[in-house]
Amino acid sequence: MAWTWCVSSRTDAPPATAQALQVRVLADAYGLGAEARARLVDAMLDRQERNARW
Repeated sequence: MAWTWCVSSRTDAPPATAQALQVRVLADAYGLGAEARARLVDAMLDRQERNARW
């Protein structure tokens, strides 16, 4: 969800800082603690790698 709704590689996408803020809002909404937040970006990348392999 974080990748799909918060992060974009489009040329007209918001700056990375704005996208990072959107990920933070999502993490806050789900009540993610420090441990889960530390793993969030790696989880996003892992999901995309699995999607690409599929």
